[in-house]
Amino acid sequence: MEHILLSCPFVWRLWSNIEKWWGLQWVIPGSVNGVLRWWSRCRMKTLEKKIWTVIPLPILWSIWTHRNESVFQGIQPNSDELCDIVKVRVAKWIKSSEMDVVFSATDLVYNMQQMQYCIRNGG
Repeated sequence: MEHILLSCPFVWRLWSNIEKWWGLQWVIPGSVNGVLRWWSRCRMKTLEKKIWTVIPLPILWSIWTHRNESVFQGIQPNSDELCDIVKVRVAKWIKSSEMDVVFSATDLVYNMQQMQYCIRNGG
């Protein structure tokens, strides 16, 4: 499970790209529980933290479904496409939640760092 969800090179690139999308660099923990614990301990402002806590679940879900599509339907793995799918899923999950997020789904997908700047600086 750890290999499929975290450490295979294809999946590791996905996690790294999502961290970069958020404006971070990291060393991935060795277990899914470790990732979830690390994720929950990051300190951020309230809205930013709410958005942040959503991200790991769409990543894990997307990895699992992409793997199944590759294995059972013969779909070629594509890390760029999967990264885009994850970003869209994150945006959809956030917009469909009860969070009071004024940013559009497009902003969440394409302007994450600018959105974070606005949250951090009250803009």
